[in-house]
Amino acid sequence: MKKFTKPALPVGQSGLQLRGLITADELKRLKKEQAEKDERRKIEVELGIENNKEEGPLKTKPAKKKTEKKRIKLAYDEEDEEDEAPVLKKRTVIKNPKADTGGLKTKGQVQKEKGKEWENRMGLVEKQKAMKLEPFVIRFVFYDGTQAPGQVTVKKGDPIWQILARAQRIKKEFHRLSVDDMMLVVNNLIIPHNYELFWFLDKPVRTKMGNLFDQTEADSTTNTKVVSRLWFERNKHVFPATLWKEFDPTVDYSKQVLRDKWGEVLFEG
Repeated sequence: MKKFTKPALPVGQSGLQLRGLITADELKRLKKEQAEKDERRKIEVELGIENNKEEGPLKTKPAKKKTEKKRIKLAYDEEDEEDEAPVLKKRTVIKNPKADTGGLKTKGQVQKEKGKEWENRMGLVEKQKAMKLEPFVIRFVFYDGTQAPGQVTVKKGDPIWQILARAQRIKKEFHRLSVDDMMLVVNNLIIPHNYELFWFLDKPVRTKMGNLFDQTEADSTTNTKVVSRLWFERNKHVFPATLWKEFDPTVDYSKQVLRDKWGEVLFEG
């Protein structure tokens, strides 16, 4: 009598093991369920979800701890403070015994010279202050057609307008004028009111007719004129008013050529 062996269970598609004989509809249903399980497992893997048991509840993987961002090490971190700064060795300067140091000065000598320079400067200032208080005699003429002589005594530190104010008291025709209406003309130069007399005495200004305010010359009286500004405006086209110019400290008057209104040279140095 023959023995029948039980046939091996057929294996379906997608790894589905079939037991015994089933109908076509049952096979379709099993394939569908298997496909759904495969799809669900694929999604779980993508989402990081594991299913320990096939039929058990789904469990989520524990969230991964966020890794701490690497801290940027600043230049002022406490760790850097522990690092010691490099110690610079002092360079020792050795004097060359063969070098010529005759022209060099010590620190003490330099300070001493500065002290003397300061004393000299202060001494000069005090000396100038004393000189400005000294009296100075100015001889002039009132140049209004009569050329009446006049003379005033002022201080060397007085401004030009102070000279005119003193001269105003001498001539009656000038009493009704203000100082602004008067002019001081020296060697054909109109001297501005704001200048101090000492400015011209300390550093003499040389012109073709001599130094300004040089009272030692014989014709110094006629070279210094006190004039009404109104008279000058009316007669500036007439000699010698045609030669009168406003004083400019930047001009070298010792080299200036004087010409009349027709352009003829009067005299040259």
